[in-house]
Amino acid sequence: MPQTQSESYLNPSLSTPVPRSTPDIAGFCAGYELRRHHHEDKANEGSLACRADWEKYIGPIERWGSCNPWEGHFGAVVLPFCKPERLAVICYIFEYAFLYDNVVESAANSTLNMDTDNIALDETEYRTVRSILGTKQIQSKMLLELLAIDARCAEVVINSWKEMISTTAKQDKTQAFDTLEEYVDYRIIDTGAPFVDMLMRFGMGILLTPEEQARTAPIVKPCYAALGLANDYFSFDIEWEEFQREGAKTTMTNAVWLFMQWEGLSVEDAKRRVREVTNMYERQYLKNVEEFCASEGKDEPKLQEYLRAQGHQVPGNVAWSLRCPRYHPWLCREAGELLRDAIAESREEKPIYETETTRWGSSPSESESDASEGSPTFWSGSSRSSVRSSVSSAASLHEKQTEHVQLGDEILLAPADYIKSLPSKGVREAFIDGLNVWLVLPDHRVRQLKNIAQTLHNASLMLDDIEDSSPLRRGRPATHTIFGVGQTINSANYLLVEVMDQIRKLDDPGCLDIYLEEMRNLFVGQSFDLYWTRQGECPSEEEYLEMVRQSMLTLFMGCWCL
Repeated sequence: MPQTQSESYLNPSLSTPVPRSTPDIAGFCAGYELRRHHHEDKANEGSLACRADWEKYIGPIERWGSCNPWEGHFGAVVLPFCKPERLAVICYIFEYAFLYDNVVESAANSTLNMDTDNIALDETEYRTVRSILGTKQIQSKMLLELLAIDARCAEVVINSWKEMISTTAKQDKTQAFDTLEEYVDYRIIDTGAPFVDMLMRFGMGILLTPEEQARTAPIVKPCYAALGLANDYFSFDIEWEEFQREGAKTTMTNAVWLFMQWEGLSVEDAKRRVREVTNMYERQYLKNVEEFCASEGKDEPKLQEYLRAQGHQVPGNVAWSLRCPRYHPWLCREAGELLRDAIAESREEKPIYETETTRWGSSPSESESDASEGSPTFWSGSSRSSVRSSVSSAASLHEKQTEHVQLGDEILLAPADYIKSLPSKGVREAFIDGLNVWLVLPDHRVRQLKNIAQTLHNASLMLDDIEDSSPLRRGRPATHTIFGVGQTINSANYLLVEVMDQIRKLDDPGCLDIYLEEMRNLFVGQSFDLYWTRQGECPSEEEYLEMVRQSMLTLFMGCWCL
């Protein structure tokens, strides 16, 4: 849960300052303290778990990610104050971002589906990976874990994620830049710096109000700029090699290349210019923070600590870049051997948790368990609070009941109430209102039909998510991940019976016939959808359209006929 204002977010016991012999790091970060997280093993576990899932659900991995056995894992040096129990999932996300960035760079056509509530991309020519569903499955795992740990902070991350995908998907990768300021504004979005900022806040449990975010935005912008330009500096060599090898490209999204064009410089002179302007932004950020803490923010410790934590990303990013195999691929073999030895050593020293073990290999703290009580866990798909009673605690089979017990329907309806609470676009209600322009039914009848359509739709959603193994529904955990498959099926079946009862009250025997006919169509259409998916068969266009008509248009046809 987010900390109170009296607690410090900058816990020095979580990390150690990294000593250095010079005031800067390779010409960067003068005046910045570099720290390295004590729980780097969790960062490595998160990255390796992501890579394993990527290979399982998507396909082979061609490039290195965020691990660095020398200067430290990316997450360990840019987020030195992250809560240990949150570090693994954040580094899983970092690793996914690196892997996904590689794919999107080579994807022929990536567009965001702005008409859905999810955060996935619609890749119509996504030929570089084995499965589009694989990326969505990994994304779903990340979201469920974030929500299980800290739902309030997770909502901020999810919204930032949606915004990042929306903005980066619209970026013109071939755009020409005339000024440094124009490029910096582009690069801040392109690198996802605001999203990393959100992950940092999630890791520390910091929640900022919209007003606080607006106030700090101009303060942190130089920090974002320094991060993006340093990335350009250290990644240039490998990007330049790829640029020259491919030959077809006419531009590079890199500040070094831009200075080569703007000022006619050699590679080395252009890199020197990038280092100079990066230093300018680094100094500007330190000045901004100092002035804020001495003036309007002097009585706001939360914002002060947030800004100071943000500043630790600058040296962490530079230190990680010095020898990370991602930018220096010839180091991959040696790094792999060192990383393997380090992981083996950490596993020998770390106790194995027998209960409540997370997907990342760590046990949630008591505070985190309390914060997410009842939330679905991404590693088990069940609620932490849903613990089965032991045999010894059950009533004796020989005890006689002295009175009749009346069972309520609250357990039965809980899954239905949950799916009903999720956001909806109201398409079915709007459809009925549209029909009523011509039919002019009385208001009470329209309400009945809307209730029938909504109830039937909710039952269909619960069953569909189980049949499709979908962990999310409308950006939230799917019903069966919270209540279990059995209870969700039972609740959905009850809703189907409830719909029959509502239709019976329409006082027209023909309505029940319509309902039964459309339900038959629904289940027949769904059966072919499931069969083709499981068997890997490709139907004809006519078969597919008929399946769509029966399984997806049934609700609308039923409303029309009723």
